[in-house]
Amino acid sequence: KFLQIASCDNQTEKILLGDFNCPDISWLSGNIIGPTNSIDRNIKIQQKFVEGIHNAGLSWLITNEKTRCRKVGNTIQESTIDQIFLSEESLSNDFKILPPLGKSDHVSMIVDLNVMNIEQVHSHETDDVRRNWSKMDLKDILEVSSNIDWHF
Repeated sequence: KFLQIASCDNQTEKILLGDFNCPDISWLSGNIIGPTNSIDRNIKIQQKFVEGIHNAGLSWLITNEKTRCRKVGNTIQESTIDQIFLSEESLSNDFKILPPLGKSDHVSMIVDLNVMNIEQVHSHETDDVRRNWSKMDLKDILEVSSNIDWHF
């Protein structure tokens, strides 16, 4: 399903992110770690996924950061299985990896996006328009956030 979404409508900019559960992909090189002619089913699926990403012209933000950390027995397993894909590299200025929410074994991610609202698109006044986030109602945001059970 992901590759269908990534490949459709080349006129639309896309940002796709989440847990893609592909621990055998080196995001530094954009290739599978290990032999590409493997008979392992999981490796073949991940190889097809990597080919689809390249064919869709997507770039990715996370290259060397670990996005999942869990303890299995006495061993700590770290992997990069969460990813942020972009149809255009200019869609993002930066991203940050933050600690997990609640008891999750996945990190949290904040992505700094370069997006325009519909008025900006129609008016073509994109160069001088900036949102004033300092005027947001932080007290309201904190109140709403405090009512969320983060320990799911």
